[in-house]
Amino acid sequence: MASLYQDKGVWFAIFTVNYKQKWVKIGKMSKTSAKEALRKLEEGYAKKKFSIIDEKHIYFEEFAKEYLKFSKATKAPGSYRRDTTSMKRLLDSFGSLTLPRITSRLIEEHKIRRVNEVSPRTVNLELLCLSNMLSKAVEWGYISDSPSKVIKLLRYEKKPPRFLTNEEIKRLLQNSSPWLKPIITVMLNTGIRESERRQLKFKDIDFKNRRILVRACQAPGKRSM
Repeated sequence: MASLYQDKGVWFAIFTVNYKQKWVKIGKMSKTSAKEALRKLEEGYAKKKFSIIDEKHIYFEEFAKEYLKFSKATKAPGSYRRDTTSMKRLLDSFGSLTLPRITSRLIEEHKIRRVNEVSPRTVNLELLCLSNMLSKAVEWGYISDSPSKVIKLLRYEKKPPRFLTNEEIKRLLQNSSPWLKPIITVMLNTGIRESERRQLKFKDIDFKNRRILVRACQAPGKRSM
């Protein structure tokens, strides 16, 4: 029904549906793990095609471990860290439940409780993580449908970024340790993100043309110094 293909260490499942190919990204993992992921994808596809409902009574706590392995293998480090943080709170609410017992009402109760504890943005990150998890649970054949589809994210006003004044920049540099000061100077003068700064190598700096090669996770580019 489907075949495996590897490109630059990333595995893909290739399905042929109505004489058209559909590629599904599996991620970076061993060939054995990729075969197991392909088996689950094929199983989920067959169930959807023939309307077979065979929900598995796997506990959320157990599924969370499987999902985090998938997240670590396929997502950017920052996204994986956000999933890990969100998972701690989701486990408090759903850890002892089997996946079919997680209803839209329980998700709403989680949202209402958490909005009194943390910022709306944090609540939304948890809801997005849960929604992605349950979508994967459907895809992998654990449940027949995701209750998170009817859950709406919280609306909130995003605060505009605040820029440091010249006086604040001066104080910041004066109070920085010797090893931190060059890092702050580069970031202040280029506007690069912390994730981009972490990937910066000496060879990426073009002193002659006063340029830095920024190796972003998705779209590398150049910014002036």
